[in-house]
Amino acid sequence: MKQILGMIALLTITMALAGCGGTKTVELDQLAAEDVRPPDWYVNPPKDGDFLYAVATSTSMDVQVSVDKATLMCREELGKRIALKLRGIENNFEEETGFLMDAELKTAYKSAVNAITEQTLRGTRAKKKHLVHEGELWRAYILMELPVDQIQQEIITGVKGHEGLLDRLGETATFKEIGG
Repeated sequence: MKQILGMIALLTITMALAGCGGTKTVELDQLAAEDVRPPDWYVNPPKDGDFLYAVATSTSMDVQVSVDKATLMCREELGKRIALKLRGIENNFEEETGFLMDAELKTAYKSAVNAITEQTLRGTRAKKKHLVHEGELWRAYILMELPVDQIQQEIITGVKGHEGLLDRLGETATFKEIGG
């Protein structure tokens, strides 16, 4: 009997709490047909040698969740682009010095690259956001940009922070090219 009363009490409390956690609705004017199209910057992302760009879109019943999901997708894409950029720089270092033949330096460089990618992505922010209400869903369009010189500065800091890497890479044309 105590178990049944306990279950009823638990069920009542759960239902009461669920009722308090209702969703907020935002009243919007009827959107014109042109307002529901993706923004131009989403369809044709900017191209600029000084920045890496990523665009993404996502939907959710909660506007912030749609923004968060699209932002995460942009960061994932930027992470891939950073990795490609770093791989290119690594190849240039390897061609100039053969430093990857040294296991210790290779490990130090890979560690620095991982730290660079993580640190750089942590600092990214959306350049543009566009929100559209589609029936019950919110669609978020996000444009993120990342300055290439920020990546290069992180590489320089990583190399300078490791004496062996600095000794091996500090005098290369690649290191000087990226501003070291």
